[in-house]
Amino acid sequence: MKTERVLTDDARSRRGCGWVLALGGSLLAVGAAGGMLAAHIVSIGSIIFIVVLLGVVALGLRFVFKPSDYVDVDLDARTFVHVRDHQRRDERPLDSLGTLVVSQRSRTVKTKNGTRTIIEYAVHPEGRADLDFRVVKDRGKARVILETLARRWKLPSCSWGGEVRQPGELDIPLHERLMFRAERRPVVELRPEWHLRIEPLSPGYAIVSSHRDWISLAPAVVMVIPLGFVGYVFAQSGLLANLRSPDRDLVDLIFGGLGLLVLLGVAGYVARLLRDVFLPGAIHVTQEGISYRGGRMAFREIEEIIGALSIEFVGDGRLLKVPSTFCPPEAVSSLCSEIERMILELAPAPGLR
Repeated sequence: MKTERVLTDDARSRRGCGWVLALGGSLLAVGAAGGMLAAHIVSIGSIIFIVVLLGVVALGLRFVFKPSDYVDVDLDARTFVHVRDHQRRDERPLDSLGTLVVSQRSRTVKTKNGTRTIIEYAVHPEGRADLDFRVVKDRGKARVILETLARRWKLPSCSWGGEVRQPGELDIPLHERLMFRAERRPVVELRPEWHLRIEPLSPGYAIVSSHRDWISLAPAVVMVIPLGFVGYVFAQSGLLANLRSPDRDLVDLIFGGLGLLVLLGVAGYVARLLRDVFLPGAIHVTQEGISYRGGRMAFREIEEIIGALSIEFVGDGRLLKVPSTFCPPEAVSSLCSEIERMILELAPAPGLR
């Protein structure tokens, strides 16, 4: 019988806390015992302190080796049992978990300067938000975890913003999956208000955008004013003259370098934002694959086109992202469908990669 145990995200957090308690308590207990032996003093207070530390170690080891929330999966019988709060529930078919999905979640935490919103990605069965297998901050990592579970358990899966894929489709390039499904993709009409046009290449297509997302300029406007002020202060402070002096101070050199790096970083961010708004560029779909702003992905590398906040071409370890300023949100779905039609037309047949 081939079985495996998968801890929920809550159990993983408790196990991490358990390791901290067990190792920290052990070190403190050994240190306290060593101090008593070295001083040749044994008191009731010291003994009670060590006993308390040993209790902390025992609690930590319980968290580590006796988890309270996990799933036991029998891969041969294709069944699973969910254990919660150390209570074993009824055995159920593995297929009853349904589709494994990645969900985006946000939570607000308090900081010294107010509040901060944290975006996380949870891997769980569809409709079972109470059964989180993993919760991570990186969407690419969540996708890898999702595909690993779906491949082992032979269940359909759906990454965040993607479509449902069967376990046998996980490592198949997008154009081959589309060919196997034999779907007819009609030409999608791009509305004039989207400011998108398709220009023919030989062979291929260029999707050119003249869309202007003025709202995205707000961060640049907000940052340009303090950037100019900081640059003015930096120039008037005499620090540049000190840096050019032969007897310059090392502290001035360090702070000058750090200030220059900050200014260059902010200036680069503003310049990139201005470029995306005023020069959105073009997505090229040719026989070599997809390309945008110097980035390129061959058709064999593309496993999904995700049209959520922006258009992303995703593969194992590869990501080609088109900024959200390229087109309005209401055009993303239609544009993704049109790109899939172009891929079907231009991609090589299976076996000719």
